[in-house]
Amino acid sequence: RVFGRTYQVAFAIICLSMIVFRGMYMFDFVSLDFETANSNFNSACSVGIVAVENNSIVKEDYFLIKPPTHHFGKVNTQIHGMTYESVKNAKTFSEIFPAISAYIESTRIVAAHNANFDMNVLNECIEYYHLPKPNFVYIDTMNFPSPVKHESRNSLIDCANYFGIDIPSHHNPLCDAEVCAKIVIESIKRSDANPLAEYVLYYPAVNRQYF
Repeated sequence: RVFGRTYQVAFAIICLSMIVFRGMYMFDFVSLDFETANSNFNSACSVGIVAVENNSIVKEDYFLIKPPTHHFGKVNTQIHGMTYESVKNAKTFSEIFPAISAYIESTRIVAAHNANFDMNVLNECIEYYHLPKPNFVYIDTMNFPSPVKHESRNSLIDCANYFGIDIPSHHNPLCDAEVCAKIVIESIKRSDANPLAEYVLYYPAVNRQYF
């Protein structure tokens, strides 16, 4: 319990510093979404990444990624529609990591929906290619409906429907990253807290972790 309180205090200090020193970062937050070739977290085959400033999407990128092996699981392909043929000429994660890192270094909050999955993918890919691990706080928009809507359903589609956000191509990582960003934006707009760092501080139920 003492550790939990210490963690909350430490996170509160970080959030307050983000508010005070907001101008140091280019973006208020970044959202990202990965798709994988198979059940291995290091098998990222695509990523969408979106940057938000002043509650508006200001920059975004989409990358196909050539995973370490040719194996694409049947279930994975059924979900996102990609096969090895889709990515055989793409860059490896190591080659696109500088672009991803540039986004992350321009903020200190990263958002994802079902963030445990995306952060595991990011971490495993970084470790596989022996890349430098960035430091940031991440939040999971799966937990946003609880403080905002007091509802238990929290899939990306559920949250998007609640806020009236279109989701034209679910499991396209850029589309999902955009929807994730819009969920954060709409949550902020419907609260008394702005920017995101203040919102996260105001709603402690929002899951926030250190990468």
